Amino acid sequence: MKKIEKLILVYFLSFIGYTICYCFLFHTFLFSWEKVLFFRGLYLLFINTGCFLSMLFFFYKKKYLHFETIVSILIMCISLNLCFFVVVPVTVDRSLSVFILHTLEKENAQNKNCNGLKKSEIQNKLVSTYILSKSALAKRLTEQNIINNVQLNNNDCISLTKKGRMTMDLFRFFGYLYGVSVDKL
Repeated sequence: MKKIEKLILVYFLSFIGYTICYCFLFHTFLFSWEKVLFFRGLYLLFINTGCFLSMLFFFYKKKYLHFETIVSILIMCISLNLCFFVVVPVTVDRSLSVFILHTLEKENAQNKNCNGLKKSEIQNKLVSTYILSKSALAKRLTEQNIINNVQLNNNDCISLTKKGRMTMDLFRFFGYLYGVSVDKL
């Protein structure tokens, strides 16, 4: 086997191993108290990286891997897993689109004679299930309170904090860069 083929195999196996361990950590009790999925994912990524670094250090000590290879493997594994985590699981947890698709899938499975739902039926299910039964608003407000973007006052008044205004300015800036208007929401 050529040197480049061995190196590709090391990178591939490292990525697979890192990813399997990272996914496994989500099925443990670690940081299960964290209500914000994104933060839990970051904590678990940190734990996974520490464990994985220990294993790579073992291979470094045995002279199987060079230091530069270890650094590039870690950068690759962390970057790809973080990108995937943010795009897929976090999106699934928060997405109205996923809720709508799931609702349509469930409805089609229950009623074989119907090709779907009317827009008004989807809207009713969105409000009754996603917003009310699953407490979507309460969950999002709790998240925003945890990260200090909103303040939940005693008189049931919710206000934007200074950090929340800065966050919105940042969203507007990036929205402008990518042609997505936050103000049209």
